[in-house]
Amino acid sequence: NFSISVNLVNSWGLLIILATLMYGIAGNILKEYLSEVPGLLLTAISFVSLAIPAGIYLFTTDFTSIPLNNHQNLMSFIYIITLSVFGSALAIVIFSKLIQKSNALFASFVTYFIPFVSLIWGWIDGESISALYFFSIVIIFSGIYIANIGEKMEVKLQKKTQL
Repeated sequence: NFSISVNLVNSWGLLIILATLMYGIAGNILKEYLSEVPGLLLTAISFVSLAIPAGIYLFTTDFTSIPLNNHQNLMSFIYIITLSVFGSALAIVIFSKLIQKSNALFASFVTYFIPFVSLIWGWIDGESISALYFFSIVIIFSGIYIANIGEKMEVKLQKKTQL
């Protein structure tokens, strides 16, 4: 008897794959159907559409009982707002503009720089940085390089067949 139990804690790999899939779909939809819509408007629409379910979830927790006059709580709240504005909203605006000016595949390559940004933030925060981080970044950029070689070879083959 073979049974599979889906446990959210043990399914991070599947969630990462799902997030990557959704990211790719969003990029293609942005380019194909929403290329004329300004990036700031797209960001506003996405955040407003998430505000209702997020608000419902937020107010079903003990969020309202957390005192913001406590310095640690206030700083945590400020960090969350800062992350949502600069880490999410601004990123969506830039991503949308990048897709509109280029293509979805090129814009998705921007995400490969996330490990560098994470590494810099970790270093600033005083985290210990091991060789594994650099090894992981080398693997990511090796994959990008291999993917680009495949595309370049495909273009060359298409040119040769046209001659």
